[in-house]
Amino acid sequence: RIEFDPRGIRRLAARTAARHARPHRDLAARVLSRHERVEANVVVERAEDAMGRIKKSSKKKKASGGGSAAAAKRSNSDDEWEEGITTITGEEDDDDMMDEDDEGAAGADGTEDLPKRPEVWRPGVDGMDADEELEYDPTAYDCLHAWQLEWPCLSFDVMPDDLGDDRRHFPHALFAVAGTQASKAHQNNLTLMRVTQLRKTRRKEKEKTTEEVDEDSDASESESDSDDDDVNAAGAKVGPRLSVQKITHHGAVNRCRCMPQKPAVVATMGSTGVVQVWDLTPQLTTLMRSVGEPEAGSNANADSTKATSQRVAPRHAFTGHASEGYAVDWSPVTPGRLITGDNDGAVHLWEPREGGRWIVDKNAPFAGHASSVEDAQWSPAEKDVFATASADQTVCIWDARTRGKPALRVKTHDADVNVMSWNRVANCMLATGADDGSLRIWDLRRFGNGGGGDANASGKTGGGCVA
Repeated sequence: RIEFDPRGIRRLAARTAARHARPHRDLAARVLSRHERVEANVVVERAEDAMGRIKKSSKKKKASGGGSAAAAKRSNSDDEWEEGITTITGEEDDDDMMDEDDEGAAGADGTEDLPKRPEVWRPGVDGMDADEELEYDPTAYDCLHAWQLEWPCLSFDVMPDDLGDDRRHFPHALFAVAGTQASKAHQNNLTLMRVTQLRKTRRKEKEKTTEEVDEDSDASESESDSDDDDVNAAGAKVGPRLSVQKITHHGAVNRCRCMPQKPAVVATMGSTGVVQVWDLTPQLTTLMRSVGEPEAGSNANADSTKATSQRVAPRHAFTGHASEGYAVDWSPVTPGRLITGDNDGAVHLWEPREGGRWIVDKNAPFAGHASSVEDAQWSPAEKDVFATASADQTVCIWDARTRGKPALRVKTHDADVNVMSWNRVANCMLATGADDGSLRIWDLRRFGNGGGGDANASGKTGGGCVA
């Protein structure tokens, strides 16, 4: 017979949880519950055995008339029974008990049954109740920070710099531009931002032995990457720092895009339908000179709303669009070449000229869509090829030298096509996203019917759709 002391078992489970830390909390709980079940079974067996002995002694007592010899025999038997009980309190042989628990918690393949990671929710596949909310997984990001401007922003763009795209060493810094959607037209602005001290937020995963884990398991939850704990010269913790320059923009900014070859040149399309090109070189220079060592206790929102909006004249303004729109893109091949599309389905081509000016033929737009143009993308390799996505559920491939009709017009989704992205590495691949949440990847070598005019490519497996 084995008897377990509940207090000792709980102390053993606590030490198990401390040594194995957070990944093994469930294991320790299972160890505790298993021991308590064994303890209950032992108590029941002991009670049944005791009842059986009482009945036997009672019969013997009646038969012998309650003689002292029977009582002495029963007493000796009870003493032997008590001596056969081993009490386990958890104070001794902790390592042996933990080893047995670890072996018992292992799966059929010898691996431990660790807590499951949060599941990814898949739109169109997984259901969702009305009272459920989606939560992001912060462990999926090496660097995750947030900051806030004065007004909501419908569009933003990260400005290219000389630091490269594949950055691995923290802290990071970046320039970005965003356009606001204020409650009143005159309150809108084009905001140029510089964000510095973007440090790594994802905790490093280190292999630790049992002896290296702190006994207080709650402390392990607050551990963070060492980069997050950096301090400045004054001894204060350094967080992300945001500095801004604002340019007054009449009307909300539907879309803003930076020229890849000259990031300080920014094109905006507003809710008024006017497309403007801005030269933000002076504001960019000011930001580069103003950012220094962060002050003690500074944060990303410290001066985000303090800058005064400046009135600056745009380098060029085009009023030829009959309505507002959202499609704006600079050519990555030809500097200064720009396309813009509106809600009436018209697409205009901007040709750069000397002196920082553009020529736009407002009387000869590219007309191939029956509804609004939601997005536009230049080919990353061909200077005269661009694509447009529309609410008419189609994607058009255009030759800039031919305005009459698109080279290809393909039905890509069963809903409004809102966004598209041209692969910068594999130039034959194009991604599109629709209003119903669907995302499709297209191989332009098998796009449509290979000739001009319409081609029906509806369905995930037809017309060059590869995913």
